[in-house]
Amino acid sequence: MTESHLLTFDEPFVRARFLSRTKRFTVHCVGLEAPFLGLDVSAHLADPGRLESVLVPGCTLFLSGPYTPPRKLAWSVRVVQHGELFISLDSTLANRLLPIILAKGMLPELPAGPVKREHTVGAHRFDLAWGVEPGHAPTDVHLGEVKTVTHLESPGVGAWPDAPSQRGRAHVQALTAHRLAGGRASLVFVAGRKDLHTIGPNTQVDPAFAELLAEAKRVGVELLGLRLDVSPTGVRYAGRCAIEVP
Repeated sequence: MTESHLLTFDEPFVRARFLSRTKRFTVHCVGLEAPFLGLDVSAHLADPGRLESVLVPGCTLFLSGPYTPPRKLAWSVRVVQHGELFISLDSTLANRLLPIILAKGMLPELPAGPVKREHTVGAHRFDLAWGVEPGHAPTDVHLGEVKTVTHLESPGVGAWPDAPSQRGRAHVQALTAHRLAGGRASLVFVAGRKDLHTIGPNTQVDPAFAELLAEAKRVGVELLGLRLDVSPTGVRYAGRCAIEVP
């Protein structure tokens, strides 16, 4: 196991060919191997984004499962393959990996010590929080939020979000307010594909988010980026990404 190794998937995936996206969280595909070779399959898709540059008809999907009831769908989409490139479609993957990444020192700007997950401040819930101790002052807490990037804007360049995101705008506003109040705030963009070297806001899809991100950067919210090397067997750290904000 190398230093860049982050995760080995617990179970082998099953390949299927993507046909269409029938609902926001459901895809229609046809099996490419047992146990559903040649059969139509509906699978759960955790990523709510548009995924227009990712879910291309005919691409190969890697599914995990089968899962038993009460789940409505027995299979879940985990990875998509474009040629020799694999892209994560597990929207929870980055959050699960962040503690490992921090412990390995791959994001030295952030604390490697104890981190609280899913920390609530007012109406907002943040992915990460440091300094949450009994009797702490609000500004003693370092708030962190994680966004997974899969949209390819141009060669080597990713953009977030790939659909208008009210939640994303609210998070950036809350991080900005926390920074202005004297607290520390960080926004981490994690590329779920190894071919991205630069990440920025998607000004065409969500110009309001782009404006809020520029304001966040101006007041001192830390914008950090990294990329993952995803495969059907696991995930490795692939390096840092530059964050460019117009």
